[in-house]
Amino acid sequence: MKRCFWVNMRNPAYVRYHDEEWGRPCHDDRMLYELLILECFQSGLSWECILNKRENFRRAYDGFAVEKVASYGEEKIQALLADSGLIRNRRKIEASIKNSRIFREIQREHGSFNDYIWQFTAGASLLESCTEKTTSDLSDRISRDLKQRGMTFVGSTTVYSYLQAIGVINGHTPECEWRTLCESQTRRPDTVVTCQGCESECQVSVGWRNGVAVVLGGNNCPTGESFALSSLRERSCQG
Repeated sequence: MKRCFWVNMRNPAYVRYHDEEWGRPCHDDRMLYELLILECFQSGLSWECILNKRENFRRAYDGFAVEKVASYGEEKIQALLADSGLIRNRRKIEASIKNSRIFREIQREHGSFNDYIWQFTAGASLLESCTEKTTSDLSDRISRDLKQRGMTFVGSTTVYSYLQAIGVINGHTPECEWRTLCESQTRRPDTVVTCQGCESECQVSVGWRNGVAVVLGGNNCPTGESFALSSLRERSCQG
């Protein structure tokens, strides 16, 4: 079977990650949290390096129980720094703890991190081959928001990689047979948003075509105008 070019076929864990996880829409907060922390550690390193240490991270980070990690103090930091199975970078370890606390704040604010991260595309996955780019307007926007909340090691490149990992972006290459599989698992519901452009608010149904939100119709705005993802919540439809 044809896979993305970057898969190291000599590494079973890497092949399994590509086949079973990467690009598939993820809506489980525990897994969303694990992948976010791992992506932050990956900054400046290869993802294969992090993947090879994944089980070590799960062991050392209490199975990625966010409540436990958020409570880590100096004693635990020293233990993590002494663990040869991890990435022993103090700044990244401290960031993982701080980011965990902010992750919990986002959960409390939005009900779940899943609701937070998927709101940026209204629940849709975007089809963008991993050969096309390493950042986007979407990753810029999410990175900016996370940084404003206090997270670190969440630059746009890291966030873009994270979005690929959790399926917000389906980055499988056109020749990869998993590209279609991930598409078939993608939830693409029409999304109801509130239009602020009319004298009275109206509800519009939004569909998704090639990464662009398209107004399909509504009570007062049956327009068909396209909205760029980066400005979906700022622009109004022209009713």
